[in-house]
Amino acid sequence: MKKSTIILLIFLILVVILILVLQILSGKQSNNTGAKQAASEISSNQTLKVSSSTNISQLLGVTEAVIVTFSKPTSTFLYSVSPEEESNLVSGIDSLSLRVEPKQAWRFNTEYSLTIKQGTVSIDGSRLNENYFVKFKTKPYSGI
Repeated sequence: MKKSTIILLIFLILVVILILVLQILSGKQSNNTGAKQAASEISSNQTLKVSSSTNISQLLGVTEAVIVTFSKPTSTFLYSVSPEEESNLVSGIDSLSLRVEPKQAWRFNTEYSLTIKQGTVSIDGSRLNENYFVKFKTKPYSGI
């Protein structure tokens, strides 16, 4: 074989290899893009939910906290207490829990409503779609 024929064959083989490599790389990029898009759609379709709250069927002590647990770690808590009371907001270690406790004490024998407000945001950007209410009543004064 002539030297020029050998060079031409080597050149054609290199071109074929280059085309195959480019096809493989473009296939991986489109698969990654599809996976990222699917993950984004899943997370945007899911909403933040309240999974549990303090058992309020019993009367709450005037210094006890109300605890609300969410379906996902939460970064921004929006809440209010009615009747209005100075309260502290304490989130759990893993940010799944919201703990609302009175600064001093809840009033004796009083019905309260804790509202976890629509717009509370999870770490992945999901939001609570509607207000969530926790109603509780404190124990009556029983003397010293």
